[in-house]
Amino acid sequence: MLPDAPGTYALLLRLLRPTVVGVGKLGRFHLAAGWYVYVGSALGPGGLAARVGRHLRREKRLHWHVDYLLAVAPVVAVWYAVGRERRECAWARSLAARPGAILPVRGFGASDCHCPAHLFYFAARPTRDLLTRAARVPLSEERIMPEPFEVFLECIAAGDDERTEEAALAVGRVGEAAVEPLRRLLAAGDADQRWWAVRALAAVGSPAARETLVAALDDPDADVRACAAQGLGELQAPEAVTALVRRLADPSPFVSRLASDALSRIGEPAVSALIAALGAPESPVRAGAARALSIIQPEEAIPALYAALDDPSVLVSHYADEALERMGAGLVLFRP
Repeated sequence: MLPDAPGTYALLLRLLRPTVVGVGKLGRFHLAAGWYVYVGSALGPGGLAARVGRHLRREKRLHWHVDYLLAVAPVVAVWYAVGRERRECAWARSLAARPGAILPVRGFGASDCHCPAHLFYFAARPTRDLLTRAARVPLSEERIMPEPFEVFLECIAAGDDERTEEAALAVGRVGEAAVEPLRRLLAAGDADQRWWAVRALAAVGSPAARETLVAALDDPDADVRACAAQGLGELQAPEAVTALVRRLADPSPFVSRLASDALSRIGEPAVSALIAALGAPESPVRAGAARALSIIQPEEAIPALYAALDDPSVLVSHYADEALERMGAGLVLFRP
């Protein structure tokens, strides 16, 4: 936990893909994939905890230059020193003199001083030793991401799916501590990064992770929605039933089918919602509901499934007939 005392800090950020970022009045800039260090001061109320805490919030008004970068690059660690002396300019000068340091955006974070910028790019991961001499006081580190998460990011950046899958499972073993970094990646990343964030959240499987997976069912990318539906089915998450029923009407047939699969795996907690969905106006919703019910085979669905035999959609009547056959009710004359 960062202290609520005043101090100076440096954010270590990881940008996984080359990205064009708009930075307020400074304009739009092409930023290379790699590591970025941003230095700032936290001398106001709440000190380091309040200032860095705002930086880490996913939902906030874009105000400072760094807010625009934080929207696309997650924070890996925070280096800081406690004290009322404003040291950020000295830290910026120290970073600028380091081998490999590049000034990516002139004026970034330096609106109220004469420094060229307070943001620096490094192709390789820097360490806090870069700032040890400039700090002149003990320099502490707060890891925002667990170490397995940092490995996970590197695997995503390398584009190695096999290694990334292994890393996602390792992040899952971290448990609840991985949820917030994954939420930030889900909010800041491109579609590929969001897909892997969802995959890792499914590996975590905690209530907070499942809540985030439910929200990911509304992601603009169909593959991300599909991954979320798959994960919720594997977790048999009853809290996802309502959102999964909505996804039966997804414009992507693949997502719709995975939502049906997930509901069938959730089983009994989904039955009442699936029976209601047999009366939905959209035929894909009715078909997906009938298909899921054919797998769950709940007796209370028999009246609704008999009614679905007369559905105008051939697919709906097919799944209804299949469900009744599986339950041994196909040849039974039923009177409601």
